[in-house]
Amino acid sequence: ISAVVDQFVEQGDINAVEERLAYVQEVESKLKSLVEKSELYQSREELFGMAMTEYPQLESIQKAFEPYGNMWKMCAEFSRSLPEWMDGPFTALDPENVTNLMDTWYRGVMKAMKTLSGPPQQVCEALKEKIVAFQDNLPLIIALRNPGLRDRHWTRMSNDLGFPVKADASFSVTRALQLELPKHLAIIEEVSEYASKEFSLERTLDKMQGDWTGVEFETMAWRETGSTILKGLDETQMLLDDQIVKTQSMRSSPYIGPFEDRVKLWEKKINTIQEVMDEWLKCQQGWLYLEPIFGSDDIMQQMPTEGRKFKTVDTTWRKTMEKLKTTAEVLIVGADEELLASLNK
Repeated sequence: ISAVVDQFVEQGDINAVEERLAYVQEVESKLKSLVEKSELYQSREELFGMAMTEYPQLESIQKAFEPYGNMWKMCAEFSRSLPEWMDGPFTALDPENVTNLMDTWYRGVMKAMKTLSGPPQQVCEALKEKIVAFQDNLPLIIALRNPGLRDRHWTRMSNDLGFPVKADASFSVTRALQLELPKHLAIIEEVSEYASKEFSLERTLDKMQGDWTGVEFETMAWRETGSTILKGLDETQMLLDDQIVKTQSMRSSPYIGPFEDRVKLWEKKINTIQEVMDEWLKCQQGWLYLEPIFGSDDIMQQMPTEGRKFKTVDTTWRKTMEKLKTTAEVLIVGADEELLASLNK
């Protein structure tokens, strides 16, 4: 098997990648079998109290063969991926994955070139050229595979380019090159960057709305009144304060156009929640102060008019708190304008 390394030095045809890869796998299988046998023999020698035999030649061959094996594996991986990337559906391309693989192969081939010589080094040179050539397409792929691109962006891009462009499933890198899109990269990147800004705002808005999932008004029983009061609003208020500031900032963004109506509705909702909470706490403070006073029969007799007014307020308060047993979600209860009107009244 030692002759294998010498044979690989003479095999430098990059066009015979699959044949070379099969040979690599065959050699690696043999090496693995030899390693397993060496470990088996050593375990038996240990069992019988014998001195364990070392196999330096095996380790030496593994080390010598590794760069050749890695070289042909990289060649095979690249050769298999390239047709799929060039002619496969554009929507299946993952720019981050492609970029990472290209970086890995480039570093791998540069490392191999320092170790190998002769025809194998020529293979590395050829692979490097192919990698660099494809890397030239990465900025275009990244721009056209922007997840923020919508129909309005494709329309704008087509208008700016003077011909229709849409990177859908029927599109490909080869088609992009046929359209000479790399020459118009500046226009494409400008539209893509604009789409990214809009997409960032859209995701921020989605996240803000998602942050309210599971956020509920908490209550606690209040003494012997048979009613409850709000408690633990600090975190809710912090979330509200943060989102009010963010929403105001979004309103002033030059990229808010497509989401302006949605942002306005959201701003109205969280402002309503803030007003409801403010009025609710005011009512709670008043109720906590007056309830023990008008809970006295003597006071009710001495101040019958005020007592009747408080009774009306007390009934409204208890019904309001009772409704929280049905739903206590801040986003639903807090945005109820009828509740706000009731608390104001």
